[in-house]
Amino acid sequence: MAIKAKIKIRDIDELRENLDQIYEDKSQINLAKWALQLSKHIFALVEYDYGLEPTIADGFAVNEKWQSGEARMHDVRQAGFRVHQLAKESKDPVLQAALRVAGQAIGTGHMREHAMVASDYAVKVINLLYVGDLDAAKNEREWQIQTMLAYINVEDIIVSKIDPENQKEAMALALSVFMKYEAPDYCQQGIKTFTDFVSNKETTESLETYGAFYKGELIGVISTRNAGNHISLFFVSEKYHRQGIGRMLFAAVVHAGRGEKITVNSSPYAVEIYKRLGFVPDCDEMLTDGLRYTPMTYLFCGR
Repeated sequence: MAIKAKIKIRDIDELRENLDQIYEDKSQINLAKWALQLSKHIFALVEYDYGLEPTIADGFAVNEKWQSGEARMHDVRQAGFRVHQLAKESKDPVLQAALRVAGQAIGTGHMREHAMVASDYAVKVINLLYVGDLDAAKNEREWQIQTMLAYINVEDIIVSKIDPENQKEAMALALSVFMKYEAPDYCQQGIKTFTDFVSNKETTESLETYGAFYKGELIGVISTRNAGNHISLFFVSEKYHRQGIGRMLFAAVVHAGRGEKITVNSSPYAVEIYKRLGFVPDCDEMLTDGLRYTPMTYLFCGR
């Protein structure tokens, strides 16, 4: 059922209807993630540092805890109310609307419909910032549509093994993500070392690789060697970060594990990610062929 706008805004009706259709297909957790992203996007537009306001920072944190099952719907509802109180107290109409976006975003953990209401308040912010400019409203709705589309439901993801002869697409994804997120930490020698590795057909075909697929699109890869006991490559496409895709890929490797542990030489960027998966650093950071890395180990419980 379509969610009707509850506030008066100058909008592009067709784009709002498009957003509403996409919204219907999303899980409440993904809507909560998107709504928080929307709120932070709006705060950036109005140049408001929400980190300096404990009520907002705490509200975002409560919503994130709810997403992981560590907070109740009642908790996010109350956190949202506290941010709405800030909006009532504000004398600045632009900031007031931006705070409404945040309050509705936090409340998405209580009721999914708050995500659409947050989107409308975001358009209201744009209306106030760019009076009479429908193109600005159009740009905001298009941003909302594109970002919401990027949030995918876990049940739509298929993780399967990639045949050695079909590794080319997987290596291209790995290289693309590496260049964006990890290459800045390396010198030219390190970048060349990695590029040579993923470009070596004989080497990559010797790896055991799993891919995460969303509607037929490869969005993440994990490759191992040493009978599945060492991770050589682990990358998720940029727009699908922080959606559990990496955990699904790692779970496939754990399920197929044939030893007592899994090791990895983590890039500086990924150390914290591996820690969240249960890896522990073996020693301080090392340097080989221009690549900085931290050796880490994941121990199987009960093996």
